[in-house]
Formats: sequence, C-alpha cells, structure tokens
Amino acid sequence: MRAVIALIVIVGALLPWFSIGDHPLTGRSEGRYGWTSVVMSRTGDWLVPMYLGHPHLTKPPMIYWMQAASVKVFGANEFAVRLPSAVAGSIAVVLVFVIGRRLWGARRGAIAAALYAVMPIHVVIARMAVTDSVLNVLWIGALVAGYRAVEARSRGWSVAMWGCVAAGLIVKGPVALIPVGVLIVWLALGGRWRETARLGFLIGLPIAVAPILAWVIAVVVRHPEAVEIWRHEMVDRATGAGDHARPFWYYLPVVLIGMFPATAMMTLPWF
Repeated sequence: MRAVIALIVIVGALLPWFSIGDHPLTGRSEGRYGWTSVVMSRTGDWLVPMYLGHPHLTKPPMIYWMQAASVKVFGANEFAVRLPSAVAGSIAVVLVFVIGRRLWGARRGAIAAALYAVMPIHVVIARMAVTDSVLNVLWIGALVAGYRAVEARSRGWSVAMWGCVAAGLIVKGPVALIPVGVLIVWLALGGRWRETARLGFLIGLPIAVAPILAWVIAVVVRHPEAVEIWRHEMVDRATGAGDHARPFWYYLPVVLIGMFPATAMMTLPWF
C-alpha cells in the first residue's frame, strides 16, 4: 500500500511537467510575463520589471525574479519561464498529501492529492508562466503552517505561515492574506476564537508586510506613477470598475469546472 500511495503522489506531482517546453506561450498574460522576465534577466534590473521599454508594475516582482533566474540557467525559452509554475504545482500536490495524511491518514491523503493533481484549474496554471501556481502553493503552505501553528502550539509553524504570506505578497499582493482569513473563520466557527493568538499576528503581520513595503517604496521613488497603477489594480478591480470586471456569477462555472472531479464528489452526500 505504501508503494501505491507513493506512486500516486509522485505521478500527481509530475503531471504539470509533461511537455511544458514544446509549445509556444499562449495568450497575452504568458507573453507579458515571459518577455518581462527575459528582459529582467538581460538588463539586471531586478527592482522594476520592464515590458516594451516601460515599467510593468501591475504585479509585484517575485514571479519575474523566479522566471528571470530560470532564464539565466536554461536560456530564453518556454521551458525556462514555465519552470517556476511547474515546480510550485508539484510542491502543492505534495503539500495536499501531507496535510491530508496528517488529518485523515495516508490513504485519504493520497486520494486528496490525486484529486487535486487532476483538477483542470491546477493543471492549467501549473503549466503557464503566470503568477497563479506560485501564489497557490503559498496559499496552501500558509494554511498548512497555520493549522499546525494552532494544533501544535508551535511558533516555528507560525513563522512558516507568515513566511508564506510574505512571499505571497511579493507574488500577487494583498490576496496573499486570504489563508489567514480562512484560518480565522475556521477558529471562530469552532468556538476557538482565542486560539487565533497562536498565529502570532502582532509580530508576524508586520514582518510579512515589510518586504513588499520596502519594494513599493523603492519603486515609487523611481516611478511615482506606480501609485496610480496600483490603485487601479486593487481598488478598481475590487469594486468592479476596472477593465477586467466580471459579472457576479462569472466564477461559479470556473470553480465547478476548474475543480472537477472534486466538485462532483461533493454532491455525493446529497444522493
């Protein structure tokens, strides 16, 4: 049984790697992220991502750092810019198994990892040169570490959680805080509100925010117009006023289809 479980997790973790370098970058997003990272690797300007000669500041810099470092090693090609996403996707599958095994045993942990590994939304983002796969593994890491910080009463796990949040902030901004909110709701619904103190907010949150804040200040000194770009990215999108506004029902089919077959299995108790 151990060999079967190990095989399931290994195969699931390797799925994103299948032929990631043998087809061109797809869509505007992959093109922008890929080329911006290539430019960064060539110019050595690791502070301000540049696209077609202009600052490209719609997202924080970590994905460009990771992709540019990969380009330095493997050259300017599709495999290099997709590599960070594939690595993150593999780690995410392993983390799902680890927390599943911790909660329900190795067999159920392997089932959870297998379901996660074949979700279309995971397979797609883990094979693209965009932010989502890296952000996703940091979300999972923060949830796992936060859970362990509460249950094991360990400061080390609390530090790990805030480390994931700090990295997530440099990947995609404030959405990196979502796992912290999930943990708070979990504790509150379980009548364990006081245990939120084990997450170490007073020290962890300021430390997590410090790196992204330092980058923001450094960028604004060089490019004051960045403030307006970030206002548009955060405020306009959050209020539905941006050019990426979606109807309220948009994400329902995305979740139902993107998380299949897990979404289908969730309906089984009703039948």
